[in-house]
Amino acid sequence: MKSPAFMRAAFLAGLLLLAGSAQCAVRASVDTNSVGANSTIELLLEHDGQTSAEPDLSPLKADFDVLSSSRSSNVQIFNGSMTSSVRVALSLSPKHGGPLRIPAIAWGNEKSDPIAVNVNGAPQTPNATSGSGKVYLRTSIEPQQSYVQAGVDLTVRLYSAVPLYHADLEIPANSDVLVQQVGADRNETVVENGERYQVVERHYQLFPQRSGSLTLSGPVLDAQVPVQNRMDPFGNLPFGGAFTTAKPIRLHGDDIALNVLPRPAAAGNEYWLPAREVTLQGEWRPAQGQVKAGDPVTLDLHLKAQGLTAAQLPDLNSLLKLPQGVKAYPDQAKLSNDAQGGILVGQRDQSIALIADRAGEFMIPALSVHWWDTAANEVREATLPARTLAFAPGATSSSPIPPPATAPNATRAPSATTANQKSASGSSPRWFWATVSLAILWMITLVAWYLSRRRPTMQSASTLEKRDSSAADARRRFIDACRRNDARAARVSLLGWIGASTADKEPVSLRSFARQSGQPALTRLLQDLDRACYAGGDWQGAPLLEALNQLPAPRVDGRGPTEELQPLYK
Repeated sequence: MKSPAFMRAAFLAGLLLLAGSAQCAVRASVDTNSVGANSTIELLLEHDGQTSAEPDLSPLKADFDVLSSSRSSNVQIFNGSMTSSVRVALSLSPKHGGPLRIPAIAWGNEKSDPIAVNVNGAPQTPNATSGSGKVYLRTSIEPQQSYVQAGVDLTVRLYSAVPLYHADLEIPANSDVLVQQVGADRNETVVENGERYQVVERHYQLFPQRSGSLTLSGPVLDAQVPVQNRMDPFGNLPFGGAFTTAKPIRLHGDDIALNVLPRPAAAGNEYWLPAREVTLQGEWRPAQGQVKAGDPVTLDLHLKAQGLTAAQLPDLNSLLKLPQGVKAYPDQAKLSNDAQGGILVGQRDQSIALIADRAGEFMIPALSVHWWDTAANEVREATLPARTLAFAPGATSSSPIPPPATAPNATRAPSATTANQKSASGSSPRWFWATVSLAILWMITLVAWYLSRRRPTMQSASTLEKRDSSAADARRRFIDACRRNDARAARVSLLGWIGASTADKEPVSLRSFARQSGQPALTRLLQDLDRACYAGGDWQGAPLLEALNQLPAPRVDGRGPTEELQPLYK
């Protein structure tokens, strides 16, 4: 049986817990009320009593980024009294400078008091500090003015006078600008104002997708820096400890302003290649000599462009003009991106087999790739010279049967009658078995043909069902984009609709699709869509949606293969 003293102690402990929970409160405190630019603030929230609820941090999002958070429980017994609390420690990064206010934070049924802080929000300078050590970012772009879809070099240099842990540098996403990192980081050590810095240099390529004045958010660095605390050697206080710990920081680089020029009229109406340098090389296999009609002559093409991605380069097979009697059979192109001196270089390697259907000489015209020189602001072209191919007659399928050899010791030729009799008597068994073999092969061929006709029939239903579903999805996306007046989305979904509806045909561009439809009004609407995608400006999707409620039946005009879809809008 439990003693009365034990029962009284348990009763008093229960009363203390009930009293603590009845008088629970939420308190907030910070490690400092004044910080420099790009520094962090440590916020401690403390809830009396035990609770499984979490504080509502949404009011902080207006002025602060929450970099990290940790939760702990604390129970203390002093002079027979027991108290408990729950603590949440937060690292906050101010989004801008000036007088700020940490708002009241709700935790359960209670709220903390607001706290005023001051952030020295001057723009970053080479001497700006972050955390307990000097850390800052420098950015530069080249050129200051560029063309739509042309590459712009962005260089980001990170200076740090203290070690950085778990560092992550990124460019925020932007629908108007495509960002691609170029090459590997470069590290060096420099001394500025008597301070030694570790410098990390990183290169990016920016590709603006519309003309006009664009603003891209600057680079953002998330990292941890070492800090040394001296307040509490036993670690009972949230910011104490005589040991070195890591403190999260977040740095925002300056915003990047771009002045983007539209595609010039002198660039023409075909593909658009705004580059710094374009080279085209070709290798013929075999390099010289004649080949027979029906045998391939392979042309290996290598196209390189400085300041562009490989995806922006045109399909070279569509640019190759062939004479009558020669057909092209292109292989799948190999696309690759490389870095040369901090500049992105896109490369397209493509092999095309040329086969003549008759003997003779055929002149393959020069292959030219037109591109826009962004430095000189003029049209240039990379050209592969013309070449004459000579094809010899192909091997015939039948040849004369040589006469039978005469035995060396033969004294006279057998008579015609005797020869015919021997031939007939000796060849009869052979002809019999040859006939049987042919009959068996014919039966095997008939069975294989029957099975092949059944298999595609079963597969075609599934393929057709998938194609119809894909076409319907693309059509819905096209209708939605037209209603939102989104030119780029309308162009992409329309090409997807066309491609899904003509899965067994060659891919077509909007230009060739308009030509095949034979509708001048539709052609003008598609030209307006192209201009809106390349040159920017307002675009209304209602007229095109009304004209393209259903795809028109293609007009057969006897022309050759259509040109490739224009780059970046596939």
